Amino acid sequence: MQSYQRILCAVNLGNKAREIVNRGLLFARAEGAELAIASVVDDQLGVGDSESYPALTAAEVQRQTLMMVCNRLNQIAANVGATQAEILVSIGKERETLVEIASQWGANLVIVGVSEEFGLSQNKPTIFHSKRWSLPKLLRPLPFDVLTIETRQTMLGRTGRLVQSLLQGI
Repeated sequence: MQSYQRILCAVNLGNKAREIVNRGLLFARAEGAELAIASVVDDQLGVGDSESYPALTAAEVQRQTLMMVCNRLNQIAANVGATQAEILVSIGKERETLVEIASQWGANLVIVGVSEEFGLSQNKPTIFHSKRWSLPKLLRPLPFDVLTIETRQTMLGRTGRLVQSLLQGI
């Protein structure tokens, strides 16, 4: 079995980020691996939003958003005890930028949550998978493994009452 030396948690700032980072930390400790937490800021943020941000340029909106995302990821890391985790935030298109971040950092495992935005979905293309749960034709094979995490929050939102009652008892 392959040993992972560099594990990257890909998160957005949603309510599942903390649990995904916590699981990534547990996995990194078990493997004796380095941990990084990554997020991507939309490259269209602030573009054409002159009414919403009248005193700021698109570049200033993006720069302020990058700082806010870095601060939030540092808070999440501190809350779960992952103070040694490297924080990686970049501006770009989600899929391409995340693959680039993971490749440049040298990740050999990327952990994502199961959701519409980050992870697997049968309804729309997501970071690493298309509608048919396979890599898009545009992407070459990924140079790292991908582990998806099904959080209890995700499961509670999509399961029946029996399963929900069982999960709430965990």
